[in-house]
Amino acid sequence: MLIRRARLADVVFLPVLERSAAQAFQDIAGLEWVVSHEVMPEAEHEEAVRTGLSWSALRDGEPIGFAVAAEHEDGLHLLELSVAHEAQGHGAGTRLVEAVIAAARERGKVSVTLTTFLDLRFNERFYRKLGFVRLTAAGMPERLRDCLAHEVALGLPGERRCAMRLVL
Repeated sequence: MLIRRARLADVVFLPVLERSAAQAFQDIAGLEWVVSHEVMPEAEHEEAVRTGLSWSALRDGEPIGFAVAAEHEDGLHLLELSVAHEAQGHGAGTRLVEAVIAAARERGKVSVTLTTFLDLRFNERFYRKLGFVRLTAAGMPERLRDCLAHEVALGLPGERRCAMRLVL
């Protein structure tokens, strides 16, 4: 498996990978709709590639996953991590998150943040194994509170969401 910075030529594959990754939600009560939810537009992927904040995972030269981050003054925020459904559970997600963490360090950042589901093994528990810590409301930066509120406005169940941070 190869993890590298995404290229503009990769962008056409990334929405397909995100839709495939969403298949993991098809049997989760109350979250089945995620399978048909909108994915990140190609224009956003292109911008992330141009700013060096997008990574691709390839197996035998074929894209199987990606990560996209956004830069904030003190850290990177993981916007999206998607691994094709049939490729999940084989380390691509871990390696992609490690690439985001390495990029944060290279840019002199002090943390990596994200939002995720609390109760799914491939979400909060996955990130916890990588060193991320769930933030309490009192310890949460306003931008993460705003991010969670935006997700609720999009239809995600707020009681099942959390924000997490890895201090570098």
